Amino acid sequence: AAVYGNSSAPCSEDQELKPVNDYGKAKIFSEGVIRMMMADYSILRLGNVYSKRADHGFISKLLQGSNILYGDGMRSRDYVHLHDVANAIIEAALTDKWQGIYNIATGVATTSEELFKRIGKGKPIFEKKDEIEDSCLDISKAKANGFNPFAI
Repeated sequence: AAVYGNSSAPCSEDQELKPVNDYGKAKIFSEGVIRMMMADYSILRLGNVYSKRADHGFISKLLQGSNILYGDGMRSRDYVHLHDVANAIIEAALTDKWQGIYNIATGVATTSEELFKRIGKGKPIFEKKDEIEDSCLDISKAKANGFNPFAI
């Protein structure tokens, strides 16, 4: 999702790319190399991936007892479970119907404050951090191929 930059509306695969940091720019560069080197390709643009066993990331930190929220708590992300991502990768690798670029997420934006209310403990502490404000992906193209993620 870093390739899209800030967007409160769901981002589709064909919209203009506006990365706000070097991470997003590097992803765009990598996609360009893939498109240049391969006639048939599948590029999966992932939302914010989480899982129970991940030891990094915002959700994992909340589950481990952290109460730090970046920004004002209103930053939103499109959280997608690792299981859903793995299924999409397997499908893309094993079938021909996943040619091109696909967003793999849930299509649902969740604010950090909302997430904290669901799984956090104590009172949130707000800290500044320079990153994307809002991120949500349009997954209608992936859904047309049978992708059906579990929303948080």
